[in-house]
Order: sequence, then C-alpha cells, then structure tokens
Amino acid sequence: MNLPNKLTLLRVLMAPLFILAALWQGFEWSYLLAAVIFALAAATDAADGAIARKYGLITTFGKFLDPVADKLVTTAALLLFVHWGWCSYWVPVLILTREYCMVCLRLTAARAGTVLPASIWGKVKTVLQMVSVLVLLIVAQLRQSSAVAMNDQAFAILSGILLWGTAAAAALSGLTYFAALWRKGTPDTLRPDIHIDILSIPKPTPDMKLREWLPAAALALHIEEPKMLRHLRALALEEIACSAVTAMAVLFFLERGMLIPWPAFLLFGLEFSVASFRLLAAAQNKEPPARPWTIARVCALFVTIALYITAIFGVRVFDSWQLSILTNALFSALCVAYGLFGFLTVKLGRKFEISY
Repeated sequence: MNLPNKLTLLRVLMAPLFILAALWQGFEWSYLLAAVIFALAAATDAADGAIARKYGLITTFGKFLDPVADKLVTTAALLLFVHWGWCSYWVPVLILTREYCMVCLRLTAARAGTVLPASIWGKVKTVLQMVSVLVLLIVAQLRQSSAVAMNDQAFAILSGILLWGTAAAAALSGLTYFAALWRKGTPDTLRPDIHIDILSIPKPTPDMKLREWLPAAALALHIEEPKMLRHLRALALEEIACSAVTAMAVLFFLERGMLIPWPAFLLFGLEFSVASFRLLAAAQNKEPPARPWTIARVCALFVTIALYITAIFGVRVFDSWQLSILTNALFSALCVAYGLFGFLTVKLGRKFEISY
C-alpha cells in the first residue's frame, strides 16, 4: 500500500477519533482536541491527493476510499453539531442530499463512460465546510474556557451564517455538475432532443375548434429522452427518495436527543462506502447487481416511516429513556441490515482489479 492510500486510511480512522474527542466529557479541552484532529484530517486530504498526482500513485483503492474518508469526517462534524444543537438538522439534510445527488450524477456519467471534472464550486464547498467546522470548534473552546465573551445568541448567529453558507455552496456546486452534463455536446447528455416537424402541423380551418387542433399540433412535437436521463431518474428514485428521507429521520431523532451520534455515523459510513464501490465498479463496466442494495434502501424507508410513527405516538406510551433505547436499537438494527446488504452487493459483483 502506497503512502497516499495510507494517509487516506488514516483519515478514515480519524473520523471516529474525532467523535470520541468531541464527546469526551470531563476533559476541559475536548473541543480543541477535536479541532486538532479535524485539522489533521483536512491536511491529509490535501496531502494524499497532491502526492498521488505528483508521483503517479493513483490507484483504484484510493479512488474508492478517498471520497468515503472525505464524507466521513465532515458528516461526523455535522452530526455532532446537530446533536449539540448548534444548527438545524436541515443544514446537513441539504448537504447530504447534495451528496446523494452527486452519487446519482457520477454513477450515471460512469455508466456512459463520462468523467465529471472537479468544479471550482465543489472546492469552495469543501473549503467552507472545513473552515466552518474549525471556526465553530475553536470558538466553542474559547467560550468554554471563558477566553471569549460570547452569548448563546451570538454563537447561534455565527454558526447559522457559516453552516447555511456551506449548505448554499453545496447546493450551488451540485447544480454546476448537473449543468455540465446538461450542456454536453455528445449523445451522452441529460438534455432531451426536442424538435418540431412544422410540416405535420395541421392548418387551422374556420370550422376547426381549438380543442381539436391542439392535440393534432402536439403530435408534431417530438421529444427523444436520452438514455442517461432515464438512468438518472431511476437512480434518483432510489438514492434521493430513500436515502434522503432516511437521512432526515436520522437527523430528526438526533436533534431531539432520541439518538446518539454513533448509529447515525455508522449508517452514513455504510452508505458512502457502498456508493463509492458502485461508482468504482461502474467505471470499470463491472457494476455489481443493485438489487440487494435496493432492497436495503426500501427496508430502510419502511423502518424510517415506522420510526416517525414511533416518535409521534411513542411519547404517549413510553418514557423518554425508553423511547431513546427503542430508537437507538432500531437504528442499530438498520445499520446491521445496511452492512449485510452492502456486503452482498460487493460479494455478488463481478471481480475487478483493485490496485493498492
């Protein structure tokens, strides 16, 4: 295993360490320790890519693990911010929905043999995420040590500006990637081919009614839907409709104190890992069957609906601690199901080369 891959693997290990440090009760400098770990993870993110490009050490293993490591560290920070009440759960919902949309776009492009180049707005989003997390952790540490006099309202305004700005940059970067595929001048595009056969439009006559002429004229309009757009629509139904709704449930329960960060972190980690594997396999035209993972998504959707029902009606039946135990147990079982279906997805896939 080369040096860039070792740095990427180290960044994966830093994500749970970051959560452990941030949740270290009784340690006076927990926020600062978490900030240091996050800064080191950001440094390895920049270092592994630079080393791999400079010395030609780009491998399939690195392509698989690097996006997983990036998402794990930032998602861990967002989960903690929601858990602490530093931001609304809608902020990570928007950011994670953008990530699910990017999985759809990249997987669709990979199936068509197209590679989406990095966008400047994607880099801006990444920098904003890292800066926002570090600033909030450092300011929280300064407040805790009484080095800075900042009340809760001022801190809420600061976190709102930073995190909502990050969410806006994430949404904008996602739109730029969508626009890049839409503008492509090849058959592999998202833009439908629309043309009108003017000669086939019937000439209106004095005795022809408008409701008779419009359907006949509409037949002259021909819309050819590209294959890439059909693939994207099918993926969007799976990735966004299921994953985003599940993500909303995770963050909803996390914000209300009915879920601890660990099951949520494990759940997102499993999703990111399998999505990265599918992208890598699709790029080599050896994509594994999606049925096991689709089944997992549908199961997750039903469990999510059950959890919402539990949250609405369980308050009348259970105590708060009983509801918390039930919620964490259900999410832990959901993580096990995701892990099992993810393993089957990888196991049932055709073998492809992985260079380390």
